[in-house]
Amino acid sequence: MTDLIESDSGRSAFLFQQPEVHLHPKAQAALGSIFSEYISNNHNNFIVSETHSDYLIDRIRIEVRNKLIPPELINILYFESVESSVKIHEMHLDKQGNVLDAPSGYRDFFIREQEKVLGL
Repeated sequence: MTDLIESDSGRSAFLFQQPEVHLHPKAQAALGSIFSEYISNNHNNFIVSETHSDYLIDRIRIEVRNKLIPPELINILYFESVESSVKIHEMHLDKQGNVLDAPSGYRDFFIREQEKVLGL
């Protein structure tokens, strides 16, 4: 994170593997804001983050809706287990932060869990 914060305006790529590990959900969301602000100010740079955090992704969606970062600077890859292989889905966001091109199974787990909580 220090390298990201202190980076100059030169062309850079930053790779993060599960940066949300050991972070409270509020901090995970804040990390989405940090990533969004950085990319909105450094269009020539890249952040690649492998994450399982809905909080991080949802905050980036919110930042798109709030016009902090244009949706065309965001690319989400969703890895779906299909039999004995993995299918990679490329998803995008619209100007309201809605996920476009999501496969039918995207977020199914969370929907089923919420239904269980609600007793549906």
